[in-house]
Parts: sequence; C-alpha cells; structure tokens
Amino acid sequence: MDRTKDGPTTVMPKSLLALAAMLLLARAAAFGYDVSHKTRQKPDIPWTAVDESQLLFSGQALEHRVEPKPDIEWKDVAEAEENGLAIPSGKPKLLKFYATWSEPCKRMESTVFVNKQVADLIKSQFSPLAIRDALKEEGSNPEYVTLLQKKYHVFAFPTLIVLKPDGEPLATLVGCSSALATYRFLYRVAPMRPGS
Repeated sequence: MDRTKDGPTTVMPKSLLALAAMLLLARAAAFGYDVSHKTRQKPDIPWTAVDESQLLFSGQALEHRVEPKPDIEWKDVAEAEENGLAIPSGKPKLLKFYATWSEPCKRMESTVFVNKQVADLIKSQFSPLAIRDALKEEGSNPEYVTLLQKKYHVFAFPTLIVLKPDGEPLATLVGCSSALATYRFLYRVAPMRPGS
C-alpha cells in the first residue's frame, strides 16, 4: 500500500489485470463475438425455410392436408315455445348460448366445433340449437332470448346446455373448453353412447 498526501491507495497487481483481460476475451469468444472485428459471429446452422403448406418429416417435405370442417347445423331459435323450444326430434336439445363479440365463443367455433369427433357426436346425438345474445350490438335482446337466459341461468358466453325431454337442464358447460373436455361433457349425457 502506498501512502500519499491524499490518503491510502491500493494498487492491483499486474498479473490480476492480465488474468481479468484474458477471461474477458475468452468469454467474448464463447458468446460468438469476433473480437478482432467487433461483430457478432453468425451461427453455422443451415436452417431451411419451409413454406406454410409443407411440413418436414424425416427429411421429406409432405403436403399439409387440411381436413374439411365438419358442419354442425345449429338451428337459430327464432321464438320460444311454451314448453321450452319444442322442435320435432327424438334427440335431446343442445342449446348454445353465444355472442358474436365474445372471444371465447370465437375460440370455441374455430377449435371445438370444427373437431370431427365433437361435430359427429353433436350431429348424431343432439338437436343443436343456437341462441345469440345481441344485447351489446343492438342494445337489447328479443324477449325470448332474455326469458331463456333467465330460465337457464346463463351468465357467460359460450354456455352449452343439454335439456331433458321435459325442458329442464340435464347438464351445463359454461365458458370456452377444449375439444376433449367438450366431447367428454357431451358423451357423458348422450342418450346412446357412440360405439356401444
């Protein structure tokens, strides 16, 4: 330690400075920094750009095939019958309460109802009926929509309700679910289980 007029000063040994400089250079090289040109080195991985219509599998480009969307014919409920939506069918009624502005409804439409197993189960086992909430867009709902929402305690969109033959709810699924969860919900209440 050197003593000067201003107070004590410490001097770092030159060997420690040299060691710190070498470690700094080694670290820069390890992270791909070209010290001589002061630029970042480019990785040498030969990435192949793949078109969206192709998938790479085992080194072969395969055509990406999009399955046709199963179409569920949701009948729009135009008016409420006194006995609770009497539509001629021997199948239980599946009510879908939805709103066009609802993001969860849009997600279910684009992921769940296009699933082939879900669509086949709905078409074979239920009479699908859609009830659209227009309150946000039009300022009010038709009276039958308001009555149905009160009767079945609909407070969120989407809501799926399976009705018993007497019009009472058998099962309710509230909110956006996965295709698997929706399939299990519907399978559990289906009158004739598929495959049995």
